[in-house]
Amino acid sequence: MILQKVLKGIAGITDTDAQDIFAGAGITCNWWRNADEGELPVNEIPDRLNEYNLFRHLNDYPVFGSETPFISTTAGGVERDAANAINLRFSAFITALGFATNHFTTSGAIFYGYVNVLGKKSIKMEEFAEETRELNIWHDFQPYHREGEIVAKIAIPPAHLEKAEIFDGPTALRALLAHQIPLGLRVSNPRYVPPTEICNIRDVIDL
Repeated sequence: MILQKVLKGIAGITDTDAQDIFAGAGITCNWWRNADEGELPVNEIPDRLNEYNLFRHLNDYPVFGSETPFISTTAGGVERDAANAINLRFSAFITALGFATNHFTTSGAIFYGYVNVLGKKSIKMEEFAEETRELNIWHDFQPYHREGEIVAKIAIPPAHLEKAEIFDGPTALRALLAHQIPLGLRVSNPRYVPPTEICNIRDVIDL
């Protein structure tokens, strides 16, 4: 198991909203948020977590987004430009900032945290995210590969979320155009558990 740091941009989030997320269930999938009375139908989770729904989430989000059990995050990505013999790097921060500000038109938040990944497909295992940016694991063409997608499932718990930063889109864009790193309002999470405290795995005692 690998503890993978990720960023998640969500438009329209205020500092109060971020505090509520930290105090509640964390970042939850749209299916959960849109469920009747906010109650997750846990008995349906095994049927919802499948490769078909995952690709709908990745490639048909405008239609499927309201009922997806998945959560998009970014860890950045790399593409190979064979013609020019170079690798192109795509920033997780810039990707998350674009989502947080709806392409720099509004305000929103970037959440900083981590998810558990296995280094292989684990669709049915709710506790592990899918590294769909990893071409050695996911071979199908993905039109949004540059977004460096790591797909969490159902929820990213508060213990995995270190902080949020609130950004104003137009202000952030002006900073980028001036070759400066945009600065956001930091909201810390008192429930955060740093991965360094839990990264060691102890096996069972056996014969």
